[in-house]
Amino acid sequence: MPCQVIAFADDLVTPPHLGREVADAIPGAVFELIEGCGHYGYLEDPAAVNKAVVQFLTGPAAGWEHLRPGRVERPGRRGKARGGRDARRGIAGTSPSSSEGPLYRW
Repeated sequence: MPCQVIAFADDLVTPPHLGREVADAIPGAVFELIEGCGHYGYLEDPAAVNKAVVQFLTGPAAGWEHLRPGRVERPGRRGKARGGRDARRGIAGTSPSSSEGPLYRW
């Protein structure tokens, strides 16, 4: 799962080195340091924070490239045919024509 940790260079409450430690502890996490901001950096320079978040969510670091456009991963559907034993119990995969309810229950 993609993860971005944003820290603010002048933050005295949560110093940037702590954000770096969090990012280092999460495999594949991206660390972003925004200069010229204190603890409320998202209020002090919202444009810089928004830019960092948008770049992360749209860039290759986000790790979304493995999903095809329009494809939705649904839990509990791998290798299971509709109906059958799970459908009788009302578990994900129930046929929409079944009297037991919707195709997926979240």
